[in-house]
Amino acid sequence: KHEFPVVHITGPDEVCEGSEVILRSVVNPYRNDYVYRWSPENVLGRDSTLTSVTFRADTVDRSYGLTVETPIGCSGTANKFIVFHSKGFGDAISGVEYCPPGSAQLWASNGVSYEWYPTIGLNDPNIANPVTSVSTPTNYQVYITDSNNCVDTLNVIVDVHPRASLSIPDTVTIYPGGDGYQVLPNTN
Repeated sequence: KHEFPVVHITGPDEVCEGSEVILRSVVNPYRNDYVYRWSPENVLGRDSTLTSVTFRADTVDRSYGLTVETPIGCSGTANKFIVFHSKGFGDAISGVEYCPPGSAQLWASNGVSYEWYPTIGLNDPNIANPVTSVSTPTNYQVYITDSNNCVDTLNVIVDVHPRASLSIPDTVTIYPGGDGYQVLPNTN
């Protein structure tokens, strides 16, 4: 007995660019000899035995289809529309520099939550605008999460300049051929 298959596609309604998407078929009645045709083929491939497909999310909202057919041609079809959310929404300072024992304000924006790594030297790694007081150059990454729960990652370079030191010899000539001056500790 060949019945028309009743087809459903399960999977997310919204995804973030670059994330893994899995679409699964639910077909009734069950048969082990169905032929599956997913579309669009250029995204999902042509394998006719797959009851599910996995792909990387791009940035195009689109409908995905599945036609399931019995060996004698009875078929059923389902569609699933998925909305894609793009990366690249975050913004952050590209870099800062200072001399110790100073500090610098970092910033990131366009998110609902922020995570800075490494956390060393930061007054709070979970805010948009932490203050860093690292004593050596550090490359931070900030993970910016938006209202769609998508994450954008940006790099921030903190360049810490060494403290200045001045070395003066014991005797200094003020001007060529002129008077010399001897430097003594604790004197002018």
